[in-house]
Amino acid sequence: NFEGIIFLSTMSMKTALSLEPTIKSKKMAWIPHGINTKSVKPDELAGEKTRDELGIDGAIIIFVGRLVSVKGISYLAKAIHELDREGFQGHFIIVGDGPERSTLEALRLSHAKVHLLGYKRNPVKYIQAADALVLPSLGEGCPNVVLEAFACGKPVIGTKVGALPDLVQHRRNGLLIDPRDVKGLTDSIRFLANNLEHGRVMGKNARDFAEKELDWGVTTDRVIQFYRELLKN
Repeated sequence: NFEGIIFLSTMSMKTALSLEPTIKSKKMAWIPHGINTKSVKPDELAGEKTRDELGIDGAIIIFVGRLVSVKGISYLAKAIHELDREGFQGHFIIVGDGPERSTLEALRLSHAKVHLLGYKRNPVKYIQAADALVLPSLGEGCPNVVLEAFACGKPVIGTKVGALPDLVQHRRNGLLIDPRDVKGLTDSIRFLANNLEHGRVMGKNARDFAEKELDWGVTTDRVIQFYRELLKN
């Protein structure tokens, strides 16, 4: 009974078309969630202050989200373990809580450091302190944390699920890997941790993408235009 439908990802649009081909005659559009790029933005001073609070120096990879299996926590733990075996001395900030916390607590590491911070109402200052966000999910919609990372000027390591392939432009504003790909995840974390300057260039591209494509003003205009065109018919 609908005349139009807005999808949060092109992947969900393709899935809908495969399940119900007749909707091809309806008006469809991909419009992601938005973010306020004026309030969520790069802040080196805030990042350094957070690093000082945590007593952290060196490369930082951050995960923000529920610690549940669909977020790929077990694969992240395997990647951390593999990197630690190589002598990786970077830090992993984990913001969030859930049943998979024990998987990360069980890690016995000699070199890498994992900081389990639990749930934080506003994780932005921790993202500002990091060098990259990692999101090894097995399934997603349009994750707000990716928008927050981009707005903060941070590259994202993400899996090819949900809206992540629409947001993460491989080797431009982040790195895309297959879900459950521990080697790909390990290689991506190692690459960004060992090439911080390259990561900063990706982060600048991420910020540009957020301003041009994800700001609430942009996404709101797209939704309004969608309804205007729909109501003309």
